[in-house]
Amino acid sequence: MKQQSSQARCRPLDKNEAEKFDVAHWTKTKQQFSKAWHRPLDKNEAAKLGVAHWTKMKQRGVVLAVLTASFGVTGYSLPRDQIGYWAVKIVTGVPEAIPGIGSPLVELLRGSASVGQSTLTRFYSLHTFVLPLLTAVFMSMHFLMIRKQGISGPL
Repeated sequence: MKQQSSQARCRPLDKNEAEKFDVAHWTKTKQQFSKAWHRPLDKNEAAKLGVAHWTKMKQRGVVLAVLTASFGVTGYSLPRDQIGYWAVKIVTGVPEAIPGIGSPLVELLRGSASVGQSTLTRFYSLHTFVLPLLTAVFMSMHFLMIRKQGISGPL
């Protein structure tokens, strides 16, 4: 019987194989699909609910949709390469077009007048700590409201 060497023999993955294991890609794709698919299913539930409850549900749904989009925006900065740098520079420059509050808002987003290490760190913190926490809170509120209104079956 042959003994195997203590070093594992691994070959590098080519681009197509690496994409199969790209968790960020598949998570993003599934999340966007489920967000788009979820909306038509909810249209018929409006008849079962009162207007006030439906409005609260829609507001929480909009917040969850914004949080989902925010994951994509902040995720661009994670590789800390040129693409991430320029994506952050463009995204944080968009609010500058708002008259009056544009420049202060841009400085708030960037942490300074220009995009730098602190901006990328800020986006990393948003992506890994703040957004998941907010998403968990709003999803819990969303699920609790669904259970309270009785529009879902037993868990």
